[in-house]
Amino acid sequence: MSTDVQSRAALPQVPLTIEGSSVLHQMFRFRWSEWRKLDRAEQQQVTTEARLALESMEKQQSAIYSMLGHKGDLMFVHFRNSFDELN
Repeated sequence: MSTDVQSRAALPQVPLTIEGSSVLHQMFRFRWSEWRKLDRAEQQQVTTEARLALESMEKQQSAIYSMLGHKGDLMFVHFRNSFDELN
């Protein structure tokens, strides 16, 4: 297999359009002081709700990443077939 084919095969699968991939990046801060005010049961409830929402988003080709060395804490990346779908 040629190096060019190997490089393309290693790229992540994203939806493509004539113009290229339609991508939205959303960056958020996490309010750690507010999180620490919640009791353990409330934290567990929020964690469960977030997990379910993120699993649903993942099925639509979205992902979440932690951000290091930036003013934000979390970055959501959404891939769609068109910019209309991102809207």
